[in-house]
Amino acid sequence: MEKIVTAVAEQKGEVQNLGEKVEILIPHFQQNESSCSRHLSIRCNHMLRLPRPRSGRQTPRTVTLEQEKERAARQRKLLNLRIAGLVEHPEEVTKEVVISFFREQLNIVDPGVDSATRVGRNENGPRTILVRFSSGAGRASVLANRSTLKGQGSD
Repeated sequence: MEKIVTAVAEQKGEVQNLGEKVEILIPHFQQNESSCSRHLSIRCNHMLRLPRPRSGRQTPRTVTLEQEKERAARQRKLLNLRIAGLVEHPEEVTKEVVISFFREQLNIVDPGVDSATRVGRNENGPRTILVRFSSGAGRASVLANRSTLKGQGSD
């Protein structure tokens, strides 16, 4: 028990010494506040492995919510593909028409089609089909095999 009391007393003494040191350093930090804050920020950047800010250099570009939405929309559009010239039937399921077209004409078993819809007005022939793929690999495989369609049009 005496050892515990002695250890606690030593810890208390160390804490008191630390408190006195802090009290001594506080006026120093208050006088040199800008220097200390710069030192602390440089030290924090070093600990986080961030580059030190340098005068005259541009700060990292901030991205607004609108810019992020535009970027996400561009990324989504990269998975889209337009198909023109497929015959349109009433009561068709466009996704099934597109998948069967890929299977029969392009020899692609599973292109990963998320959705397929006809866009535009029903004037002067069949409407264009907008196909959205689940991955870029499916779209790339369709584009890679499109050369098999050359010369098969009704023109």
